[in-house]
Amino acid sequence: MEHVRAVFERPALAEALQLAGKVQPWRRAVPMFDSNGKQLPPKMMPGVVRIDADVHSARLTVANFDMAISIDLPCNGVAGTMLLPLAPLTALTGKGVGTMVELLGDGHSVAFVCGRLKSATHAEPIDAPPALPPIEATAVTIPAQTLRRGLDSTEAAAKDDPKRPWLGGVYIHDGADGPAFAAMDSFRVHAASIEGEAIGAKAILPRAAARLLIGMLPDDGDIAIRIEARGASFAWGSVLFRCKLIDAQYPRFDDQLKRDGGNAMRANAAALLADLELVACVADAKLQEVHLVLGGTCEAQASRTGPGFYSGTDSGSVLLDAEYSGAPMRIGFQLRLVSDALHLFGEREIIWRMGGPFDPTVISCPTLPGLEAMVSPLLPAGAERKAA
Repeated sequence: MEHVRAVFERPALAEALQLAGKVQPWRRAVPMFDSNGKQLPPKMMPGVVRIDADVHSARLTVANFDMAISIDLPCNGVAGTMLLPLAPLTALTGKGVGTMVELLGDGHSVAFVCGRLKSATHAEPIDAPPALPPIEATAVTIPAQTLRRGLDSTEAAAKDDPKRPWLGGVYIHDGADGPAFAAMDSFRVHAASIEGEAIGAKAILPRAAARLLIGMLPDDGDIAIRIEARGASFAWGSVLFRCKLIDAQYPRFDDQLKRDGGNAMRANAAALLADLELVACVADAKLQEVHLVLGGTCEAQASRTGPGFYSGTDSGSVLLDAEYSGAPMRIGFQLRLVSDALHLFGEREIIWRMGGPFDPTVISCPTLPGLEAMVSPLLPAGAERKAA
């Protein structure tokens, strides 16, 4: 690394470092040996940020082997590249009292100057961290709100599964009227179809990347998306986020959402969830099973059997403010799955379509077309059903 100098406005640098730090930075492993030459566990060096400075601008990049985020900032100085620990730089910049930050690199260390504060830190070799390949596919632009809504509505249903890697991400594709998103595990499916411009590509975005995007995306504006076999990129303003994709074929899930067994319950999603969480206070703390007793009235029930010397059973029930049409039925669910689904609809009225007591159910909302959630009920002991 040659001599490099970069001068930033401190508030802008602090904000960029906070955003870049949302990606877990790569850390170099240093081999360690004891006095007898026996190899010890490696020492992990601090995570690093790469700064590629030019005369009037600089790009900050934090990366690991799966994803990277880059942010462009105005600066003044001498062109070159620095690689320095992310955490100390973020702390010094955030707590500094000066208006400007000056970084001076000489190939072995980087000096930090901000107001009355001066500091120096070790510099890492420039070719040490991973470098994700550039994504060169043609960009498609969609509103930030569309992307956030699609990811936020589905990512909770994704689940890491080494044997079925496609379950670990959000499936982004084209629906009938625009971008569509889906995620599933063995017992549920969340799907969102949003009106807008077609994406023209398919991708399984890892759940970790989806969660980061949900937290980073701006409130408005457009996002330029590029998707190809080796990865995807998302760009807005001065920010570029890249990640690897899950290399797998996503299974068909549409049939799971077309079920209509002739039974349906209508209720306010938020009120229904509050009642279910209330009655679940007397359910087994680990299983969190709740049962719906549906007919002329709608009731939620839960119970648990005491451990050890206490062999009694605790139980509770709550009368639901809901309307039900169909055959009388008792059906049970794991609260977590129902909670994730009902959260999608906020305080809106939902329709919960059901077949028999052991058939998958579908929750939808008349005022949110395109958003649906399939939730599997509890099954008798020994039975098994998988959505994927």
